[in-house]
Amino acid sequence: MPDKLICKHCNSQCPDDTISIGDNVFCCSGCKTVYEILHESNLDGFYDLEQGKGALKPDALDSDDFAFLDNSEIAEKLKKYNINGKSKVVFHLPQIHCSACIWLLENLPKLKDGILKSEVNFPNKEIDIIYDETKISIKSVVELITALGYRPKLDMSSIDGKKNSNPNRSLYIKLGVAGFSFGNLMMLAFPEYLSGGETIEPAIKELINWLNILFIIPLLYAGSDYLKSAYYGLKTRIFNIDIPISIGIIVLAIRSTIDIITNSGHGYVDSLGGLLFFLLIGKLFQQKTYSLLSFDRDYKSYFPLSVIRKTEDKNEHIPLNSIKIGDVLLIRNNEIVPTDSLLQSDKAMMDYSFVTGESAPVSIVNKERIYAGGRALGKAIEVIVTEEFNQSYLTKLWNNDAFDKFSQKGISKFSNLIARNFSIVVLVIGIVTFGFWLPHSTAKAFDVLTAIMIIACPCALALTLPFTYGSTMRVFGRNKFFIKTDSIVEYLSNITSLVFDKTGTLTKASGGGIVYKGENFDQFQSLIKAAVSNSTHPISTLINNSLPNSNQTTLSSFEELPGKGIVATSKNISIRIGSSKWIDKHSESQAENAALLEINGKVYGAFYNKSEFRSNAFETLKELSRDGYQISIISGDNQKDEKTIIDNAPSGTDTRFNKLPHEKLDYIASLQGRGAKTAMIGDGLNDAGALAKADVGIAVAEKSSNFTPGSDAIILGEELNKLPKFLQMSKTAIKIAYASIGISFLYNTVGISVAASGNLSPVVAAILMPISSISVIVFTVTAVNLLAKKKGL
Repeated sequence: MPDKLICKHCNSQCPDDTISIGDNVFCCSGCKTVYEILHESNLDGFYDLEQGKGALKPDALDSDDFAFLDNSEIAEKLKKYNINGKSKVVFHLPQIHCSACIWLLENLPKLKDGILKSEVNFPNKEIDIIYDETKISIKSVVELITALGYRPKLDMSSIDGKKNSNPNRSLYIKLGVAGFSFGNLMMLAFPEYLSGGETIEPAIKELINWLNILFIIPLLYAGSDYLKSAYYGLKTRIFNIDIPISIGIIVLAIRSTIDIITNSGHGYVDSLGGLLFFLLIGKLFQQKTYSLLSFDRDYKSYFPLSVIRKTEDKNEHIPLNSIKIGDVLLIRNNEIVPTDSLLQSDKAMMDYSFVTGESAPVSIVNKERIYAGGRALGKAIEVIVTEEFNQSYLTKLWNNDAFDKFSQKGISKFSNLIARNFSIVVLVIGIVTFGFWLPHSTAKAFDVLTAIMIIACPCALALTLPFTYGSTMRVFGRNKFFIKTDSIVEYLSNITSLVFDKTGTLTKASGGGIVYKGENFDQFQSLIKAAVSNSTHPISTLINNSLPNSNQTTLSSFEELPGKGIVATSKNISIRIGSSKWIDKHSESQAENAALLEINGKVYGAFYNKSEFRSNAFETLKELSRDGYQISIISGDNQKDEKTIIDNAPSGTDTRFNKLPHEKLDYIASLQGRGAKTAMIGDGLNDAGALAKADVGIAVAEKSSNFTPGSDAIILGEELNKLPKFLQMSKTAIKIAYASIGISFLYNTVGISVAASGNLSPVVAAILMPISSISVIVFTVTAVNLLAKKKGL
C-alpha cells in the first residue's frame, strides 16, 4: 500500500484519502483534529519523536459525554484546590504508555489557553493539570485530553476522591485464567504421560489435541499485558523487557498449533500454560512487595513534625498523623496548614507557594476553606480540620518540581543505561543461538530460543535502586530522618562539606533559659506575650515560655522579618523585638546574644539567651570531621559563643557570625564554586535560601510544622547526633546497589548460558525469571536492614 495512505497521526492504514490536509492523510476525523491542534500550536515536533510515530487514535467524542461536568458540585469534587481562580485536577489516563504520551500531555499549556501546567505521573498513569477557571472550564480540559486520545477514567470513585479498592483486579483475573488453563492442560496431558508408550484411542487423542488448541485462546488473554507492552514497544521502537517474553509466548503458541494440526507432535500448550501461570505469580508477588514498601513509605514514615491542637483548657503538640476531623489547630506565622480546614479566626493571609508555586499572599476570611500546604503569614490563626491528614498528599507537595534540584547521575544513570539496552542484546543472543541449533533440531532450536527470551531479565537491574534506596529511606524514617526522594540517598553519599546553623540546630531550641534586663514592662506584658506566641523562632519561644500566662492582647498586626525580629501592634502601641543590629546599632548588647525590646520607638531593655548546646553536639562534629567532612558553622548571632565553639569544635572548623540569610546563601555558593558537595543543616527559619541552594538541605525540626519546601530532608533535633551514621549508611547503600547489580549480571550470564546450551526448558525458565527479581528484593532489603542495625540505626 502506498505511503500516502498511512495515517499521519496514528500511523494506521487509511481506507482511502478522503480525509486529508495537503499531502497528509488521516484514517478518521479524530486523528485529523489532533493533527490540526498540534500543527496550530507549533507542536509538529511530536511527529519527529520515534515514539510519536504511531500515536493513539482518539476516541469518538459526543457533545454530551461530559455534560455532567457542568454540574458545579461534581466539578468541585474533582478539584484538588481552587485558589484565586486557579484549580488543580488529577486524572487517571490508562492509555499512557510511552515517552511520546508524556511529551504530548505535558505540552497541554501550548495547546489550550488557560491550561497553566500539566505534569504526568507515568508509573501511576496520572496527569496533574493546573488551569485558570476564568479562561477554561474543567469540562473543556477533559474534552481536550479526550480528543488527543486520552479519555480520563471518571467514575464515582474518582469523583468521591476514593481509590480503587483493588488496583490488581485485572491481574488477579488473568492469573485465575492462567491457573485454570494450566490445571486443565496438565489433566489433559495425563493420558499421554500415563500411557506407558501405548497408543491412545485416536478419537480421544484428537479430542485432547483440539482442547489443547482451544486453551491457547484464554492463555493469550492471560498474557495480553505482555503482548500489548511488546506491541507498543515495537511500534515506538523502544525495546522493553516484554518483547523477549512475548516472543517466547508467541513461539510456543504457534509451534504448538502447527504441531497439533499437522499431527507432527502433541505441542507445548501445557508448557505455555505453566509459563504464563508462573510469570503472573511472579508479577503479582513483585507488585505486592512494591506496594508494601509504598504503603510503608506513605503511612509509617511520618514527617517528624507536630502541630498545636487547642482544647478547652490547654494547647498541646500532637503528631500530624493524630489530627482528626473537627480538631481546632493553632497555626503560627510561617507554619504549614497540614490538612484542608476552615478558618475560625476573623481573617488570615496565606502563602500558597508550597501548593501552586506562586508566592503572592491570598486573603482568607472567616469560615473560608484553607487548603493543605498553605503557609500562614502574620499573626497566628485558628482553623477547624475538615479532612483527614493525608501523608502522601503532603509528601507530593514537598516533591513539587518547583523545588526539585536533583538529576540522574552516577549509579542511577549506569543502571538505567544497561536496562534500556538489555532487551536488544537478549534478542541478538536469542537469534544467533536459534540459528546455531536449527540445523541440529528444529524442536531444540525453538526450546532454546523460548528459554533465552524468558530467562533473561533486566527487572533485577530496574529494581535494584528503588528497593535499595527505598529500604534506606525506611531506615532513616524509623530514626526520625525523613528524606523526600530516594535519589537523595545517592546525593548524601557524595557530600564533602557540612555547614551547620548554630541557633536551633547545634543549640537546643528550648535554650538554657532567658533573662530580661531593663525597664519594667508589666503594663505591656500581655502584648509582648501575644507577639512572641505568634512566632516559631527559638528566641520567641523562650521569651513566651518565660512570661506568665495571662489574657493575651488581640494584635491588630504582626510581621516577622527573617534575620531581624518581629513587629506587632495593638491599638496605639507598637513593639519590636529583635537583634540589636536591627533595632539599635549602638546598643551595649551588641556583643551579647540579646533580643532588644522596643516599645513605641523606645528601647526598654533586652532579653538575654543563654545558649545550651545539644548533648553530644561537638562529639558529633568531631566524628564527622574524622570521617573526612569539612565542617563549617554559620550563624546570624554575634560572637558570644565563639570561644565555646573554638574550644570544643574539631580543628579546622570554619566559624562565621552575624550573617544575614542572603549571606548564608552566598557562603554555600562559594563552597560549591570551589567544587565542594555541600549539605546545609539548619532550622529553616533564617536559612531557607541556604537550604535550597545546598546540594542537600536538611531542616532540623522541633515540635513545629515550620519547614521550608526547599529543604530535601527533615531531622528531629534530638536525633542530630545520628547524622554521621546516616551519612555512612548512604555510602553503604551505594555499595549494596553495586553488589545487587553484580548479582543480576551473574544470574543473567549463568541463566542465558544454560538456556543457550539447551539444558533449560521454557517452563523452568518461567519459574526462575521472577525468582531473579525476588532475590534482588530480598538481598537489598535484608542487606540494608542488617547493615543499618549494625550501625545502630
